[in-house]
Amino acid sequence: MDHLSAEHNIQQKIDQVRRHNHSQFDCFIFAILTHGEEGSIYGTDERLVKIEDIVGPFGSDRCPTLNGKPKLFFLQACRGERFDGGVEATDGTAVPPTDKAAGEARAKDQEKPQVDEQDDDQLVNKMLKMDLDFTDSFASCRSKVPSQSDMLLAYATVPGFVSWRNSERGSWFIQALTETIIQHARDEDLLSMITMVNGKVARAFESSSAGRHKQMPAPVTMLTKKLYFFPGHYD
Repeated sequence: MDHLSAEHNIQQKIDQVRRHNHSQFDCFIFAILTHGEEGSIYGTDERLVKIEDIVGPFGSDRCPTLNGKPKLFFLQACRGERFDGGVEATDGTAVPPTDKAAGEARAKDQEKPQVDEQDDDQLVNKMLKMDLDFTDSFASCRSKVPSQSDMLLAYATVPGFVSWRNSERGSWFIQALTETIIQHARDEDLLSMITMVNGKVARAFESSSAGRHKQMPAPVTMLTKKLYFFPGHYD
């Protein structure tokens, strides 16, 4: 490695990709597998790079050719040093209310204050005015979108916790992600697959070390539409 720090190299590469003309592409995908802590990942020189410095440059305000297009970030790294010991799984079911509880609920409903017709008319007029104010406000900014819209940050684990990796088969999160995409990408949208990944990591993996530790992925979505990797499949 040259004299430049990994942080400089990562940000230099990000800036290079950010400036690229993405007009001919439908989607942007960024994946990184490394070590990390909450809010940052490590470069090859063991220096930290903030997640916001990786994601931020691809916002619509700084990368206009990706405006309105899905920007997906898959982040395989620890987010702390805590271990999840898990809890015993149970099949929870809704418990129907007893006759006594139902009676108490009805009594509470009867005790609710009533609104007379005059107050009701005033309330309706107020709501209509609020709706008109909102419509005017919406019309004035309908041509804009939030700069951080249409993004997905798929973290391997929740804040503060470690992310597990098998020495032969790789990280639990990446295993589940690749398997799910291969099996379901032609039939499911991305967020449905991410939910499958959550379930697979949560249930199918467990550390062999003392404590039988678990892991929970933590996707953060700012997507505004469903994303299918094979949209032509539905024509």
